[in-house]
Amino acid sequence: MKGQVYFFEKYNNTELNISLIITDEQFASSFGYEMLAADVNNDGYDDLLVGALFYYGEMKGGAVYIYYNIRDCS
Repeated sequence: MKGQVYFFEKYNNTELNISLIITDEQFASSFGYEMLAADVNNDGYDDLLVGALFYYGEMKGGAVYIYYNIRDCS
């Protein structure tokens, strides 16, 4: 009952393989219900923002997770 975000790779132009799964840390937070690709750190590559609308903590509600697109510079 935790949200997940799946990343797929196209294989042989017909099949999709799962290359990465990101799993939420909290039950019923609606993790992954809203997502956005945007260049948050201004490095020229899109990063992934994932919303968790019903995330809850001490006196706080809602969360946005930022996953940076890291490129190997070598």
